[in-house]
Amino acid sequence: EGQITVQVTVAEDKITDITILSAEDEEEYLSRAKQVIPAILEGQSPNVDTVSGATNTSNAIIAAVTAALEQAAK
Repeated sequence: EGQITVQVTVAEDKITDITILSAEDEEEYLSRAKQVIPAILEGQSPNVDTVSGATNTSNAIIAAVTAALEQAAK
């Protein structure tokens, strides 16, 4: 429901780490939504399915990762 800030580490053109720096959301949803992080790392893409029961927070993490990757590509 709130803003999420992430740090995405890219090394040798691969996403190696995603860290949530801050999140304005309830811990219950945030802890569920964090399940998208391993999926993003495994697929090397933010184009992953959201987590049921934490759809909005999952989408926020995915959007934050996408924005970070776009910014890094500049």
